[in-house]
Amino acid sequence: MIHISLAFSLLTLYATEHLDLYTMGPGDRIYDRFGHAAICIHNENHTNRSRCYNFGTANFDTPPRQLGWEIARGTSRFWVSRWIPEKMIDLYRQQDRDVWRQHLPIATGQLKQAKQYLEEVVREENRYYTYHHLDNNCATQIRDLLDRLTQGSFCGSFEQPYGERSYREIIASRLAGRSPALGAMTVLGGRRLDRIPNGCEAMFLPSILRDTTATHFAAPPENVNRSETHRYAQLREPPASGDTALAISAGGLLLAALAAFARFPACARTFSCLVGLLLGAVALCVWSIALVSHIPELRFNEALWVLWPTDLLYAGRRWQQRVRYARFRSTWLLGCLGLNVSGLLHQPLLGLILWSLLPALVFSLKQPTGQPKSAPRRVGPRLPH
Repeated sequence: MIHISLAFSLLTLYATEHLDLYTMGPGDRIYDRFGHAAICIHNENHTNRSRCYNFGTANFDTPPRQLGWEIARGTSRFWVSRWIPEKMIDLYRQQDRDVWRQHLPIATGQLKQAKQYLEEVVREENRYYTYHHLDNNCATQIRDLLDRLTQGSFCGSFEQPYGERSYREIIASRLAGRSPALGAMTVLGGRRLDRIPNGCEAMFLPSILRDTTATHFAAPPENVNRSETHRYAQLREPPASGDTALAISAGGLLLAALAAFARFPACARTFSCLVGLLLGAVALCVWSIALVSHIPELRFNEALWVLWPTDLLYAGRRWQQRVRYARFRSTWLLGCLGLNVSGLLHQPLLGLILWSLLPALVFSLKQPTGQPKSAPRRVGPRLPH
């Protein structure tokens, strides 16, 4: 009799519980622009037993440079935290962010499996994981859980390319209005970002996770908190793809103007050093990140073909050596331009090529009148035999 009563209590408990997916719209901070997601076990009869599991917890009090550096290296540690649903919603309400809720109609056995997994993963020894913006974040953790619960049918339903936008274009849509971030993605983001993800891979973005979940589970999203500023609607479309390239090309034009000033003997040393240091510093930054990062989209970067730390040689004293190096660089960069136009180099490199090519063309011009020529090698007097 006791066993029957216990079994009935467990059945009643699971009958009053269901799995809810919460997705949040973008916020003001740069790492909030992509939205957020959480998964909750909701108990209708005992709301105090309802819990939400947030896979996107990190120490956001860490200085932005340090946190950004850890993410770029692929060593940033995030963890799973447990929240009361009302407190979680209230947090995003204070930030004026949209919050959607979806009731996922899964079987009792799947709900039990989800609950056991979530209670296990939130334990101190299991809760930490290495964050990756595309492959391992708050949305992909939930996607993978739903895929396990459905024995692979969730991701299996979305194996086709997700529209016609690449990773780079999807990310750019969330960085609209943040020119420095868009520029950094153009310089640092490697070849992988120019691939079109399939539907499963595209669920790294919480809004796409919400859309695909609604389709697969027939679970329409309910807006439980509406943003007054409608940030979500403002970040749907990517900015014009040529804007960032135009800005970087304008920087190359400025460098070319500085290189032209270096042709005047009175200020040759100053302006040649300035151009060389700017080109070399940017290249050193890109190469350093590619060398230390464990993230494929930062390591395998076609911008390494274009940006060379050896551009520091423009700061050298001898004009003839500078001309020879500049002519070699101009030839190489024109070759890169041809490869980019032909499609053999896939990344949007036009702006970066012009950034390096324009000052190289100016430096490759014939030595101006008045510049000190390289001193001839001195040969001592020939002694008689």
